[in-house]
Amino acid sequence: MTTKYGLCKKIDDERILEILESNPIGGQIQLVYTHRPSYHRAIDDIGKKKKILGAWQDNTLAGFITSVSQERYLNGEPTAVRYLAHLRVDKDHRGKGIVRDGCKMFKDAIREECIMIAAVVKGTPLNRMSRTQPDSAYPTFMPLFDIETRLLAAKNRKKKPSEEARFATEKEKKEIAEFISAQGKKKDFFPSGNLPDGRWVVSRREGRIRGVCIIGDQPTKQIWINDYKMPFAMMRMWFNIKSSITGHNKFPMKGQEIQAVYISRITIDNDDPKILNGILDFAKSNADKPFLIAGFDARDPLIKALRKHHGISYHSTLYQFGWGISPLRIGLAYPEVAQL
Repeated sequence: MTTKYGLCKKIDDERILEILESNPIGGQIQLVYTHRPSYHRAIDDIGKKKKILGAWQDNTLAGFITSVSQERYLNGEPTAVRYLAHLRVDKDHRGKGIVRDGCKMFKDAIREECIMIAAVVKGTPLNRMSRTQPDSAYPTFMPLFDIETRLLAAKNRKKKPSEEARFATEKEKKEIAEFISAQGKKKDFFPSGNLPDGRWVVSRREGRIRGVCIIGDQPTKQIWINDYKMPFAMMRMWFNIKSSITGHNKFPMKGQEIQAVYISRITIDNDDPKILNGILDFAKSNADKPFLIAGFDARDPLIKALRKHHGISYHSTLYQFGWGISPLRIGLAYPEVAQL
């Protein structure tokens, strides 16, 4: 069977979405990620200079791999990185050399010299590729740090704003930008560039900003529960019992969509857990969806504060990958899960 490779176009969006929706990500919680109504439009939300490389067999799109350019701080300096967003091969076309040959095409398609990274979850094609012995086709994968993504249940009652945490005013935007510029660059892979639009939450003490985040929605990105595996299938029951007692939203059933917003650009002065707790409490009580998603480097001391809040964790690893690469030297990092 002949395989043809090329760049996907908008006309391929429906087939791309079919592949995404029929190939869930494994784990104790099997998730289906999709991007309706337009995959191309959704990828524009997470980066620039997108390249969606497709593989066709018998005139049918059998798989694809996507990458975008992003600006991140590395060692305190804004740095261009190329993020590998997705790798999917339809189950009816696996074992036919698509990934191996596709890696060669991907290498040729990405002509720019830059750092390439990928977030890898167990049970995915990327996970299998990351464990493959590198050669002229397969790239080398070097683990950088583990990511803990936390799905937090929002509260059913509003929390009044205070100086501990409230929505920022328009006049505070410039001060927020200066605060993030000074504090964010201390963590590798923190996004650089202009402030995104959204609902900014600010915490002030003694007349100055001590912490910020933004509550943002991604209407072109949907997450569905495909299945629950043991032991989480039992844990979900206890999670929802506790939710009923504490006034949090219940975790959805199999086949339902996770209605969630992202807590992004989390920046906390001196990694103070009290400031983070105040911001999260306010965000959970003022979110317009049942759940919130936040992510941290698993080594981050703020993780302890994150676990105080009612929710579940999902784990992945950020890798550097490429051909003939040298390992990056990084410190404590910040993964922007809204763009992964």
